[in-house]
Amino acid sequence: MRTIVHLSDIHFGRLDPATIEPLRAAISRATPDVLAVSGDLTQRARREEFAAAKAFLESLPFHRLVVPGNHDVPLYNVFTRFLTPLARYRRTITDDLAPVYRDSELIVVGVNTARSWTWGEGRINARQVNDVVAQLSGAPRDLIRIVVTHHPFDLPGGVGEGRLLGRARMAMAMLSTSK
Repeated sequence: MRTIVHLSDIHFGRLDPATIEPLRAAISRATPDVLAVSGDLTQRARREEFAAAKAFLESLPFHRLVVPGNHDVPLYNVFTRFLTPLARYRRTITDDLAPVYRDSELIVVGVNTARSWTWGEGRINARQVNDVVAQLSGAPRDLIRIVVTHHPFDLPGGVGEGRLLGRARMAMAMLSTSK
């Protein structure tokens, strides 16, 4: 049986530094087969925040699957936000915006749902969903299948649908076709 540790919304730049070592120790004790990190590694996509996130991730000797979140896109530098929104993320964390982990028990597929022009909810497109369906459909049927995104495909009751991933219904319908 595999162990997966999932982290999201770490927000280096806002994170209390006193929490880093206990978090690192807890992850190490879990000895995960996969560390899935679903975005918002930084608070404002600043160089020093990405450097801290990179150092933290590199201190964990486990296979990592990392996708960006909306906070990993610069907020105040409009030029960068719209022309090269994930340049710092790609330079510092990973250039792979569609990572895949696969072993004899599971397949984990990451999807970038962060966009320049959304402020928090994110979006997915048909090409991305087709890529995920292809990955999942090409895997043996007995594998556990996990899709990692920063933004949710579904929400608990009481949370307004405005917080839902853009095109979530389309994505769920297409994902349900993977065999």
